[in-house]
Amino acid sequence: MSERLTIDDEPIAIAELGRRASRLRTQVNVACAIAGVLGGAAGAFAVIALALALLGEAEIGLCVALGFGLPFLASLLLARKLGRLLVRRRAGEWLDELAARHRVDRAKLAPMAELWS
Repeated sequence: MSERLTIDDEPIAIAELGRRASRLRTQVNVACAIAGVLGGAAGAFAVIALALALLGEAEIGLCVALGFGLPFLASLLLARKLGRLLVRRRAGEWLDELAARHRVDRAKLAPMAELWS
């Protein structure tokens, strides 16, 4: 009598859900970091120009720290919030697709989607 081995598809579906969430958050993080660098560079030049215009001199380190640091920090905070928001928006579609493909109850996958969003 041979027993047939079966593979539980729930861990596979959970892993796929995690990969999708991670990939989306990474894409958002990279886009926001690039925007933060560009915005920070423009901000640093703007703060230096403003300091020169108003004061006639500029403390370059302070100007760069303020002009670059604040926009870049804001972009990182935005990336975190935006990444989570987009994962939450896509999670329903992903759950339906993965539940159907792997024959897993959608309710078993939903807590994992909450964890990653």
